[in-house]
Amino acid sequence: MVDGRRILIPLGLGLYFGPSLVTISLGQISGLLLIGLVVSACWLHNGRDKLAGAALFLTTIKPQVTYFVLLLVVLWVIHHRRWRVFWGMAAALGVSLIILWVIFPRWVSAYFHLVNGHAFFQYSTSTIGGLVYMLLGTNLLRFAGILLLFSIPCMLRMADSYGWLTAMNVALLVSVPLAPYGFTFDQVVLVPAVVQLATWLWRGELPIRWTWRIGGALVLIYTVLFAMLTIRSLYYHWFTWVPLAVAGLYALAWKQRRLVSCQGATHYPEELA
Repeated sequence: MVDGRRILIPLGLGLYFGPSLVTISLGQISGLLLIGLVVSACWLHNGRDKLAGAALFLTTIKPQVTYFVLLLVVLWVIHHRRWRVFWGMAAALGVSLIILWVIFPRWVSAYFHLVNGHAFFQYSTSTIGGLVYMLLGTNLLRFAGILLLFSIPCMLRMADSYGWLTAMNVALLVSVPLAPYGFTFDQVVLVPAVVQLATWLWRGELPIRWTWRIGGALVLIYTVLFAMLTIRSLYYHWFTWVPLAVAGLYALAWKQRRLVSCQGATHYPEELA
């Protein structure tokens, strides 16, 4: 029964997360980003670097969403000299190009035709830059993600201390709303952060009162998201709040967990005595 819950709860949280529903209903490929991020984080943790690199290649499908994670992984690999990650990515790239040229030889010209025919920065997107553009008519904040460069040393230390799953979750929570452009279905990459947050609550790693508060806020996010999805023709930029709200809850839960850990460390010698 316990094992069943461990499987069903993450599945339920992931499936009924608003961006997941949008991804499924529209048949978007953003789900591949989610798979690539989770699998590569697990394989990096287990030292299976080539497989991690191959899985990470999936995240390059939409680099405007995963740009910060990709940059962090590249810098981390260089720092730790784990070159097999690059070999895995290169192998995945080679296989993909061979398959692509076999099934669609004109893919290069088709790609550039598609790119040249889209005014990307005039779309309603679920990012801060997109929201500001729709409300104020300026693209000034489309590249606000550049500000994240100052956090790179801290993020790399986090990857070493807490593992890549946590580091990726934090990186995505701060980078997705600052992306050049991205849509509601691209926010599906936040599912691991939501599941991790719910896991902390489920395991009782926070004070009881904060467990109820954060858990209630998480339910509220799901409810509001579901209600918004029932509104027809609602523009994407109105969903910019989602990663910001999840990031706020994640940061609050992180702080409370740290406080509990510090208190436990303080009282542990007394208990031994």
